[in-house]
Amino acid sequence: MKTVTREWYSDPAHSWLKVKYAELVELGIHEEISSYSYRNGDDVYLEEDCDALKYINAVNKDGGAVYFRLGHDALRESPVRKFDCYCFDMPAGELIDSWTREVA
Repeated sequence: MKTVTREWYSDPAHSWLKVKYAELVELGIHEEISSYSYRNGDDVYLEEDCDALKYINAVNKDGGAVYFRLGHDALRESPVRKFDCYCFDMPAGELIDSWTREVA
């Protein structure tokens, strides 16, 4: 049984679960993650509403468990929003122009 502890990052409007890209590949869900999630190098920040649940379900599928700890709780816009949008077939660090983000 696989038991993991992962960090939640949040701001007043949204939150994300931080995981490693290699783990998404290992679980076979890297192609199912939406562009509402973000990527920063080997770290992926899974959007709370659907992508984080895909990860949790994949870990739980074989009797595993996911535990959470607070990674970063921002009172303003989270730094996560400034990372590249997730796209499984793009190399880490390459800018993805799938949508426009305003930087305050």
